[in-house]
Amino acid sequence: MKKNVLTALGLLILLVSTGVVFGKNVKQVNNVNAAKSAKITIEQARKIALKKVEGKIEDEYTIENEDESVISFVFIIKNKEGKTFEVQVDADNGEILSAEEQKEDMEDQDSEEPPQFNG
Repeated sequence: MKKNVLTALGLLILLVSTGVVFGKNVKQVNNVNAAKSAKITIEQARKIALKKVEGKIEDEYTIENEDESVISFVFIIKNKEGKTFEVQVDADNGEILSAEEQKEDMEDQDSEEPPQFNG
């Protein structure tokens, strides 16, 4: 009889332990799914980018991870002075990841005639 009680107690402990481990894993999966659903829309990202650099959006694209989930939005914005900026917005929380002025392309520089030296 003692053996049956010990066996039953052992099985009960095993079942409770398994339930606790399984319950923790389910909770972690739910947190991951909640984080994926917290993404901002591209319209919200546009507004955030235009608050950082006022102007007109010339181009836009997204950066995705291996799962093809959008991780950031990138906007090419031309301001009133004619300068072009690249603004990157985090797709999860709307934070500005970078805002940099774009320099002239090498092609534009090559199209200009080099200075002539008479020597």
